[in-house]
Amino acid sequence: MIRTILFLMLSTWLSAAGAMETTLERQWLLRIYQQLEALNPLLEAAQQAQAPKTHPQFHYREYQDHTGQSRPGLRDDLDAIKTGILAYLHDQRTAPRHLPPIAGDYR
Repeated sequence: MIRTILFLMLSTWLSAAGAMETTLERQWLLRIYQQLEALNPLLEAAQQAQAPKTHPQFHYREYQDHTGQSRPGLRDDLDAIKTGILAYLHDQRTAPRHLPPIAGDYR
């Protein structure tokens, strides 16, 4: 009886600790997302301050490299990171459904 109570207490504590870790992780990811969003005005100012036709050119948006391939710029990379964070934060996986046992004799 005492073992059962201890087991239940331990499993409850572990699941609560796991939930707290998940909540803490979500809080940190949300803060990271907000910090990335806060970079937008700085990136805009830096892009506008860039002298045209200077070399080397810093690429804020998608560009064509010397071989003609499209490459992502800084803003594209940051957008991809933000999209990944939001997808993770809003992930709503479907809970497994309970299926009734199969009735029948299959021996």
